[in-house]
Amino acid sequence: MRGQLHAAGRRIPLELDATVREIGGELEIEAVTEADHRKLGMTWSPLGIMRAPSKLIVRGRLVRR
Repeated sequence: MRGQLHAAGRRIPLELDATVREIGGELEIEAVTEADHRKLGMTWSPLGIMRAPSKLIVRGRLVRR
């Protein structure tokens, strides 16, 4: 998948590898990528706990109505 991450008034393009699987008649989607938060102007982290790049994990489930 391709998309954009919006944060701190800026945006960066992202490409994500996604997996779709069926669980109990519903579809679950998981996408993972890395993003350099410094490109969003986020250059400081308290105690230095956030290192670039940051790993982003998106999970969702498609539920039939």
